[in-house]
Amino acid sequence: MKRNSADTGRMRKMRHAVREFVRFLATEMKPKGKIWTPFNVITGTIIAVGIVLIAIRFWKGLGAVTNLSQDYPWGIWIGFDVITGVAFAGGAYVLTFVVHIMKFEKYEPIVRVTVLNGFLAYVFYAGALLLDLGRPWNVVNPIIGNSFGLSSVLFLVAWHFLLYMICEFLEFSPAVAEWLNWEKARRVVEKMTIGAVIFGITLSTLHQSGLGALFLLAPAKIHPLWYSHYIPVAFFVSSIFAGLSMVLADDHIDTDQIIPARFLKATTREGFGENLFRDWRFDKNNQIKPDFVLNKDTYSGSILVAGKNFGSGSSREHAAWAIHDYGFKVVVSSFFADIFKNNALNNGLLPVQVSEKFLASLFEAIEADHGTKITVNLEKQSITLTSTGSSENFDINPYKKECLLNGYDDIDFLLSIKDKIAQFESERT
Repeated sequence: MKRNSADTGRMRKMRHAVREFVRFLATEMKPKGKIWTPFNVITGTIIAVGIVLIAIRFWKGLGAVTNLSQDYPWGIWIGFDVITGVAFAGGAYVLTFVVHIMKFEKYEPIVRVTVLNGFLAYVFYAGALLLDLGRPWNVVNPIIGNSFGLSSVLFLVAWHFLLYMICEFLEFSPAVAEWLNWEKARRVVEKMTIGAVIFGITLSTLHQSGLGALFLLAPAKIHPLWYSHYIPVAFFVSSIFAGLSMVLADDHIDTDQIIPARFLKATTREGFGENLFRDWRFDKNNQIKPDFVLNKDTYSGSILVAGKNFGSGSSREHAAWAIHDYGFKVVVSSFFADIFKNNALNNGLLPVQVSEKFLASLFEAIEADHGTKITVNLEKQSITLTSTGSSENFDINPYKKECLLNGYDDIDFLLSIKDKIAQFESERT
């Protein structure tokens, strides 16, 4: 009987997790502005043309939509796939090496999103290969060796590719288990992370140099200016720099970084502040990281200035609770996820959205002087950098503005106008 109850509880949790995931996808896929913009029209046209070309490609073959042939089977398609794939994949293995092996823990907060980028890049890259191959139904041949033998470069590349995808999934799986509240599974996969990192770094090193080795087999098809016996080394080295540039371009802070899922078991709003940015403020031994900005005495105040796309990810209201409970009254960014923005306004936290140029000026001023003062005037809907006097206006829903100015929640607001409601009802009757 107890086992049936436990199974029922797990099924409920699973259904709840699935519903949350579907709700998250629906929210993220919902248009966040005008649909008929010049950018959307142009990209929509390109996508529509692409779909038609893909249909022709599978119907009549590669020769119908490209200039490829048996003599020149590689073209801009493969070049583009390799360049973009290397950039994303490089970011994952370079950063995991820097954080987990070389112990540069200050980069740990962006490991998860970088590994996810790399994993998704490999998944999409695998899909792109099906378009690049003249006979995509034979894609399994390089993996099983077939008539080319086990010493073929493509055999090595195929296995490096497949195994590295599995390693990246293992590296990211603790986040999945944490999101699903599978605590035992999370502990197990976390123990496998270091092994997956070391194995993944080795595989990616071999994969990148293996791609370069393919070019060694075609000297007649490469311009003498670019051909070199060190192409495999060049491929590996370039993947490091491409990967680092992809990592440094990432600027998003999701709700799981704001308040990790393992701290969402409380039923009241109090106490979440102590776990705000928990994995950034503390190491795995629960020791304070002195180099994190919120742990430095030189930074203080009630205004949190954050990078662009703040509050993305799951729809947990606890993220707004944690920021407000920590003592912040205002969050400034150049873009907020819609659900986080609404959750913040509903919990007494003011999200101020500014231009990227103004946000950059705030970061520059704070970096130069940690005591920089920023003034936010909700009544005038303005934010001002005191040191320079530069200011910018921001938008806010009039109803939410009135609630924040008066300290109301939705019920408080209704109580404040109960006389008007009573008068309205009396007039109706």
